[in-house]
Amino acid sequence: MTHMHRHIYAMKRTSLFLDESVLEALEAEAGRRGVSLASLVREALAAYVANPGGRMPLPSITGQFASGHADTSARVDELLWSDPHA
Repeated sequence: MTHMHRHIYAMKRTSLFLDESVLEALEAEAGRRGVSLASLVREALAAYVANPGGRMPLPSITGQFASGHADTSARVDELLWSDPHA
């Protein structure tokens, strides 16, 4: 028996009811990745369960750079919508 077959036998079969649009999107993504639909669903569910509360961890670059300005959040609209070359 191959490693893959041993792994499959350790799993339990289940059924899911999915909206047609969700199923089509999952099938398309599985095709792009070259994996089975079941494998993609297992990966997505494992990631969901591993991240309780649905919050994604912050990227490692977060907080690495300081602008030197203490008022950036108060001036967000001005900074985002002004011409940087003016």
